[in-house]
Amino acid sequence: VERQGPTFSMRELAKVVGVTHAAMYRHFVDKDALLDALSQRGFEMLAGMQKTYQAQADPDPLEQLNALLFAYLDFARDQPGYYAVMFRSRAVAGEGGPAHQIHNAEPLQTLHDAIRACQEAGLIIPGDIGLIAAYTTLAPHGLACFGMQGDRTKFLGLPADADIPAQWLADLILQPLLVRPKAVPDMVQLFDGTSGKPRSDM
Repeated sequence: VERQGPTFSMRELAKVVGVTHAAMYRHFVDKDALLDALSQRGFEMLAGMQKTYQAQADPDPLEQLNALLFAYLDFARDQPGYYAVMFRSRAVAGEGGPAHQIHNAEPLQTLHDAIRACQEAGLIIPGDIGLIAAYTTLAPHGLACFGMQGDRTKFLGLPADADIPAQWLADLILQPLLVRPKAVPDMVQLFDGTSGKPRSDM
């Protein structure tokens, strides 16, 4: 986890935790099994963070949906090691699918429920909840991945002092989905009008 990814051997890990190499295999049949356990633990932690953030947020359906985006970004920032192994497409023996699809069931259901609540409240347009969930995940996932790879401003071509506030990202993501989106002048105010970067005063 400290290396922010599975770039270690079982022998190295055994040395770090102070057990024999053979002892590692009494708990995990191989490295994939270990990574699967880490992936499962990561999604459990993400689900817990989702609950915490939603409990602290305003009960308004859109605020509840935004809380999930904030939880996602904060989890990726605070737990980069877990995040790095959670979405790798490793098959789980006997489970019929990759680990991230199996262990992501609860966090994904929470996202689906939040989107459905927004639709039922007439705030978000009707549509396939799975597709909407995929769309709302793309931007925060991309931002989290850029952040893990180093200086996100360098990768995104932004000035070194640029920031991408989570609330700004949430507002921008939701606009195409809202029954009553912002008018063009209000959308223009989300950007500085020259480089397209988020406004620094948000």
